[in-house]
Amino acid sequence: MAHEGKMNADLERLVSLQKLDSEIARKSNLLKTLPEEINRHGADLDKAKAALKTHDDAVEAEKKGRRDLEREVEVTKDSIAKSKSKLPGVKTNVEYRAILKEIENFEAQIKQLEDKELELMEKMEGGGNLRKPLEDKVKEEEQKFKVIKTEKEAAIQELTVEAERLTAERKATIEGISSNVLTDYERILKARDGMGVALVSERLCMGCNQLVPPQLYYLIRTTDEIYKCPHCSRFLYHEAKETENAVK
Repeated sequence: MAHEGKMNADLERLVSLQKLDSEIARKSNLLKTLPEEINRHGADLDKAKAALKTHDDAVEAEKKGRRDLEREVEVTKDSIAKSKSKLPGVKTNVEYRAILKEIENFEAQIKQLEDKELELMEKMEGGGNLRKPLEDKVKEEEQKFKVIKTEKEAAIQELTVEAERLTAERKATIEGISSNVLTDYERILKARDGMGVALVSERLCMGCNQLVPPQLYYLIRTTDEIYKCPHCSRFLYHEAKETENAVK
């Protein structure tokens, strides 16, 4: 059976540092996504409000259209009255028939205007039934947004406190690591998507999923030296509980 070597002190601290960095990165990512979730639900509320406003604007436009039609009817009625006032002074049948035709045209215009007004009133009555569900949707989204915003902001506060604690712990951890080892780790961490240290198990580097040479695997398990994966350059460590057969 292979004898398990004691882990190098720098490597042991690197393993702890990697765990801290992974957790800090996870919480940092959450601190970015949580505000986005708040904004997304806020967008749902804005959408509901916009739908209600569009409806209300349309209703207001219809009301204005009705008022315009009413004014136009009154103006046309005034025109009829003026035309009728001319009749007593008419001296020829041609003029008389012309005025009667003018009055007839005005009356036809009024009929058309009144028909339009009736159509508009019916449309407004139908539209009135649509407002309540839109208003209810706004109230529903407001309530949902209030709850979600409160929950997410509380989570953000909690994560912020935890991230600060982890950052302080990280600072304490790196103080015990050799400067050259730490510099190398920081470089690899940046180049390898936030993973500078990887577990090696049964010759497999868990960072890149590549097999390490048998002799290297043996040295990692039985000495207290620091070794890197020949494929991804991550620092390698093994769990002390492993008791695999030594590779000859």
